[in-house]
Amino acid sequence: MTFDDGLFSQYFYWDIFKLFSKKTFFIATNLISIDGLGKRKKWKGKMQTFPDCFEALYDYRETGNKENYMRIEELREIINDGAIIGAHGHNHIKCYLHENQIRRDIESMLEWFEKYLKIKPTKYAYPHYEDSLILTRILKNEYGFTEFYGKERIEIEQEKKGGLI
Repeated sequence: MTFDDGLFSQYFYWDIFKLFSKKTFFIATNLISIDGLGKRKKWKGKMQTFPDCFEALYDYRETGNKENYMRIEELREIINDGAIIGAHGHNHIKCYLHENQIRRDIESMLEWFEKYLKIKPTKYAYPHYEDSLILTRILKNEYGFTEFYGKERIEIEQEKKGGLI
């Protein structure tokens, strides 16, 4: 099971998700709040509605609001409780204009992982499912990534619309 972006809803429902044996959270590092606001409440049996990935990202880009994403304390909690963390870029860029932009985003992401989580991820999920041969080559050959995830993953919103849930 994979999750993208580090949305707060993923933390809110963590007590359900942690029951699954293998869960990987692909984090867009610049979206995680690091300002020490503390952990928020989790699910206690009552379902709650949250913005989807696209709405949360739009809100962040328009207003700078990170409340739809996990805080660093929440992310650390799920890691300590068995979540696997993968990379999803620093700025959640859909497509890069040139290799220097790719490297800046990767290096910012890896610096964030080292500074705040003391880890170096080896799994990468392409933002917006937009895989790129250049991005893959750089991630693999220059930064040591070994696993890549793209369009083969199914979003929960797509599953609902397709009648799978």
